[in-house]
Amino acid sequence: MFNSSVLDVAVGVVFTFLTVSLVCGLLTETWATIMSWRANTLLAGVQALVNDPNFTGLAQQLYQHALISPRDSGTATTVDALTNKPSYIAPLHFADALLDAVQIGPGTAATMKTAIAGSPLLASDNQMKTMLAGMADRAGGNVDKMRQAVAAWFDSSMDRVSGSYKRWTQLYCFIFGLVIAIALNIDALHVAQTLWQQPKITLALVPTQDPTAALNALGSMGLPIGWPIDPHSVGFVACTSRLIGWIITALSTLVGATFWFDALSGVVKLRGVGPSPDEKSQS
Repeated sequence: MFNSSVLDVAVGVVFTFLTVSLVCGLLTETWATIMSWRANTLLAGVQALVNDPNFTGLAQQLYQHALISPRDSGTATTVDALTNKPSYIAPLHFADALLDAVQIGPGTAATMKTAIAGSPLLASDNQMKTMLAGMADRAGGNVDKMRQAVAAWFDSSMDRVSGSYKRWTQLYCFIFGLVIAIALNIDALHVAQTLWQQPKITLALVPTQDPTAALNALGSMGLPIGWPIDPHSVGFVACTSRLIGWIITALSTLVGATFWFDALSGVVKLRGVGPSPDEKSQS
């Protein structure tokens, strides 16, 4: 019932997208590590969060704290002086470091608000003062409730920072995907057309999250991938179709390799539901 050319084409196309996404994900992760994207994005997020874009106030104090930046010397006064910026900050560690910096300790809501109002780090930041004072009131002087509130605030704010980081990684995945698609001539439309004409070349394919294994399998499929191209397909229509195919291949990287791996696993399983050739011969 399910042994159809459509499923065979789907397996081949999805495997192609999976392979490109795996390679692009690896390249993007490597580049992100080299450029310290996570650490720099986190630092920018913390600076924006505590209203210290110049790194001269609360953000500086936080990054000098051992709970925030344990691998740094704790003496950096500029962003450039930070030699080992963290790529992740635990919410409760951030809360403890902020309470230490502002010198908020156990007591009553009134004593907490007095510490907040008198902190030189918040002297010109009425927004932070108002927010922390409100937290102090709701905590009723309970320092554990106060740190939980600060941790929850930090955690929800970092969701937006993570979204910004994800958008940048998606952009670079697309760029890497387009470069790979052009360099290896991976035209999604041509691949689909070839698979429609020769669907059985995908029968031996199995899902894999190993970029090397995926590339080897893709190279052994006999698909029209790579250069040079057919000299007869160089007209305007053919070139336009090839460009669209490259863009589709690059766009496939935006959803990530995990999506295509799950999709391929599902399609392969669905294709295997139908009767085997031996079962057909016995019926």
